[in-house]
Amino acid sequence: GLLIILAIFTSTLLWCDLLNRFALVFFLALIWFTVLGGIDDYRVLKNQNSDRGLSQRIKLFWQVGYSVILGIIFLTPEISPVTSEISTELYIPFLKSPVINLGWWYLPFIVFVIVAITNSVNFADGLDGLAIVPVSFAIAVYGIFAYVIGNAIYSDYLQFFYLPGSGELAVIASAIFGASLGFLWYNAYPAQVFMGDVGSMTLGGIIGTMAVLLKQEFLFLIIGGVFVIEAFSVLIQEKIGINWLGRRIFYIAPIHSAFQHSGVGETKVVIRFWIIAGILALIGLSTLKIR
Repeated sequence: GLLIILAIFTSTLLWCDLLNRFALVFFLALIWFTVLGGIDDYRVLKNQNSDRGLSQRIKLFWQVGYSVILGIIFLTPEISPVTSEISTELYIPFLKSPVINLGWWYLPFIVFVIVAITNSVNFADGLDGLAIVPVSFAIAVYGIFAYVIGNAIYSDYLQFFYLPGSGELAVIASAIFGASLGFLWYNAYPAQVFMGDVGSMTLGGIIGTMAVLLKQEFLFLIIGGVFVIEAFSVLIQEKIGINWLGRRIFYIAPIHSAFQHSGVGETKVVIRFWIIAGILALIGLSTLKIR
């Protein structure tokens, strides 16, 4: 995972406008989640036991902590990268106009989005190459949205709001996409390197941050559909199955493990998830025009 982070960090230092507010928020997310995931991985390696890393409560606490800081930055006009006129408005794919203005309720919404996306990406990191390709597709789509929304001509033509400076996120997305492809070269089955929490948690945190900065949180339900399904399979298994019904709904969760247990080969599961992620990314891109 550190290989991905180093590649992203080096590329963005070289090519980004380091004074851009969108870029500064990105670096906050990168550093925060790298430290959090790194501590968790270090504890696991030190104790040679995956159960000896940071507890879920501690990880959730620090994820919420970052989300609150991001929310305060986002909703404070003097330092927010997003104009105050649209900062609290909620946008949904396929609709041109915002559906509601949440006001300060946007803060808990940001917390939910960041925590949900971060952990959903983390759940998907279970098979060789499974998480990195859907991450690449999702980040590529957000990069295209960043370019459109940050361009006065294209945003006006496609009837989007215009966010000056958000085009810098397209540069960041390109760096992440390139780093992901480099990682996939060695992470494809049989994997020689592994992402760990330092990789999956950081990538999830960055995607969640981009979704909030571009005000395209609900777009993740489409382009991140693979991650959503993975997270829901865990939620259904633990909350509904075990806690409410007293039995398992799946033999094992997340759902990729259930498919593997049913006899589907690892590479077949991974490639089929890639195909689904690619189709969902194309559907997400179609919302640029179908509105």
